[in-house]
Amino acid sequence: ETGEVQGRGANGRVESVRSGVAGTPRMGPRFLMEMTAKWYKQHFLPELDFHLRDGQDYAVGDLKVGGNAQSINTGRFCHHTSFPINIDWQALNKTLKQPAKQPEWRKHRTHKEFIGDISALLRQTSWQTVDTSVEGLAARLVSGAKESFMCEEISTEQAWQDLKDCKYRQVSIQEEVGLDSI
Repeated sequence: ETGEVQGRGANGRVESVRSGVAGTPRMGPRFLMEMTAKWYKQHFLPELDFHLRDGQDYAVGDLKVGGNAQSINTGRFCHHTSFPINIDWQALNKTLKQPAKQPEWRKHRTHKEFIGDISALLRQTSWQTVDTSVEGLAARLVSGAKESFMCEEISTEQAWQDLKDCKYRQVSIQEEVGLDSI
């Protein structure tokens, strides 16, 4: 199976890390979510009460701290996670409407009441030595991936090309989703 983790490299550019993961006959969305939640808890956010909520949402306590998407095919998977870091609440509220369909555990809370900012949550812990900058958290994520998997760092451009070349999935062209400026 293959997976991908993105972070910022030493030069400040966003980099992708491709990794090999041992295959399993139980591969499916729920298994993948459970596996990644355990990995994130152990290697990325051990200081926080990080857990999987309702089998599909990453949470710390009662705050949602990650959005994700998967593509699972025979012999491979691609898992993407977005962690909110240093949230600009004003911009978020202008851009993101309150969803009509909500998980029960959201309880119709506002975005600020429901979404947890990873940097802010880490600053509240007793682990004051954690670098909560985007660069620091990305470096921590990449370091954990390198410890856990056979990894090769590649550029964002190469990651996009790999996704476009994948015969199992149609991928939007980078320019269409506005990621040229990363």
